Amino acid sequence: MSERKPIFLSVGYSNSHWCQVMEAESFSNPEIARRLNQNFIPLKVDREERPDLDRLYSKVQAWATGQESSPLHLFLSPHLKAFFAGAYFPPEARYGLPPFAELLDKMAELWNQGDPRLESQAAEAMQLLAQDALSWAQPRMETEDGLKLCEKNLLSLQDKKGGGFGTAPKFFYFEALRFLLRLPEQRAWVEKSLKEMAKGAVFDLVSGGLHRFSEDGEWRRPHFEKRLVENAQFCLLLAESIRFQDSPVLRWILQRNLNWIESELKKPNGLYATALLSFGSSKDEEFYSWRKSDLPTQGPLSIDSLGGLLDLSQPENEFLIRLKAWPQTSSTLESVTELCEALHTQRSSEKQSPGASPLSVVSENAILIQAWIEASRVFSEVVWMERAKALGERLWSAAWQGGRLSHGVYSDLVLAEGFLEDAAQLGLAFVGLYQRTKEEKWRSRSEELARWILESFYDSERGFLWYAPKDQEDLLMNFQDVLDSHQPASSAVAFEFLSRSQELELRLNLEEPTQRLEKHLRALAEKQIGGFTRFSVVLADKTAESHSAC
Repeated sequence: MSERKPIFLSVGYSNSHWCQVMEAESFSNPEIARRLNQNFIPLKVDREERPDLDRLYSKVQAWATGQESSPLHLFLSPHLKAFFAGAYFPPEARYGLPPFAELLDKMAELWNQGDPRLESQAAEAMQLLAQDALSWAQPRMETEDGLKLCEKNLLSLQDKKGGGFGTAPKFFYFEALRFLLRLPEQRAWVEKSLKEMAKGAVFDLVSGGLHRFSEDGEWRRPHFEKRLVENAQFCLLLAESIRFQDSPVLRWILQRNLNWIESELKKPNGLYATALLSFGSSKDEEFYSWRKSDLPTQGPLSIDSLGGLLDLSQPENEFLIRLKAWPQTSSTLESVTELCEALHTQRSSEKQSPGASPLSVVSENAILIQAWIEASRVFSEVVWMERAKALGERLWSAAWQGGRLSHGVYSDLVLAEGFLEDAAQLGLAFVGLYQRTKEEKWRSRSEELARWILESFYDSERGFLWYAPKDQEDLLMNFQDVLDSHQPASSAVAFEFLSRSQELELRLNLEEPTQRLEKHLRALAEKQIGGFTRFSVVLADKTAESHSAC
């Protein structure tokens, strides 16, 4: 950059409440805009388009403020080093925070004066990032059995009564559930967890679609936001659970959720959106809420008929459709289906859907392919397999260009180069497609993705994988993605992809890098309580396969 101005970086998310508030209060304010443009180089970034920036600088935000939160705001030097970080900045003094305009003036003054405190803050932030990167690059030697450690940790966090893990706010931790699904004695509890999630309002029984998380500890109070990343993982977990232990209720939930994804998130270009857009928190709640007077008063779908199933212990005018318990008979489950379909029709006729995001991300679409493949196995449903193949074709044609994979598509604009999670998840999807269809194109594309991972992400000196391509120039510092979050750690997914790719007899030497990556992740997992559940899932599957082969 030719100007010596500092950079004001805003990393936000279109569905975030506080991002929407700052957009309306500050970024649309002419006086604040004048200050930003006069004294800074303002950059506004969507965290879904640049998750590398979000993940890297969120560590600085947590160090500076004590927590990670959205929006993520930083003041950077022209060399991208952060010297001040925060989240929400109000237009006037509020919540113990100064007015945003006043903060901008102060930052500009300190920068222009060459205040040494800014350089000192930037140096401390850089040291923090370097130490974090080093801690994951030099794991200790292996000691305790990683699978046993993972099992012990997860069992200590189980909610035996309500399903899932922990208390409010309650997240899904799909990979943790997938791991426990590999333990025969835990399968009934995993099924219970899935049923508890889906009968509470965190799952939209009326239309389908899982909300982002539950604000309470009983899956009754959703954070109103439906995203593909949670719903694709939910479908994959449901299908796997059915394969291990069949259940009519889980089949019902899976079918309803896949149908919702198809009807609400599919875009004209054949890809699937990252999320439904948000009206704003209060309007989102209004969209999903009902009045008791909206329910049928007569007939088989009336409150009198279904009152034993529906949870009616809610306010008259703020009613979310929840079940007391799942039906025990197919006829009663069919009555629930009829009620939900009737209410879905009513909602569609009376309320305008918020519509889908213009953004499609490769990794999330790839997880959906995997869910369809698994669902087609348990249902013997040809249409889902056809959808998986069609989406695989569309992703390849849209995102694979010049031997490199993009991160996604915004409307019809192809985004910049992708990340490890994109290549690894798409590679896994293609391996699954090849194993089901035996079509050579899926094996060939798996090979191209494996080659790109080794060339662009693999550190051959230290035996691990970087999150961003090694030649990416606009990232201050690369890092590893080894801990599961709202989606599985990309290093673990890549390890699974490279391991399974060895079965395809590709024209690549995958054995050595895969073995080194496994050793690296094992050593990390055995010293870190939690966060390595996807890696543990892969190890559990490999162990089961080796035992069955004996």
